[in-house]
Amino acid sequence: MILVTHPSKPFEMTTKQAPRIPVVLEAYKAEIDAAYDASETASQTGIIPPSKWTSPEVHDFVRNVVHKAMGREVTDNDDIFQQGGDRSVCSIT
Repeated sequence: MILVTHPSKPFEMTTKQAPRIPVVLEAYKAEIDAAYDASETASQTGIIPPSKWTSPEVHDFVRNVVHKAMGREVTDNDDIFQQGGDRSVCSIT
């Protein structure tokens, strides 16, 4: 599941610039709950997660999810919302 955050709701960080996980999870509770609710009825299945969560594998995974959801190629620098994506794209699991 991929949840897209918004700059108007930044993560709260520690003094060492790491996210304060409990605070972030609480701040995004509604969005996380909505994503899980949407995943129960998602029609896009069969996307296999990476075996290792390294940066290159995660990038490939996200590309595959976006490609499957959009039905076409979208480059890394494209704004998926300007390319026709909407909230349903973000709720694909």
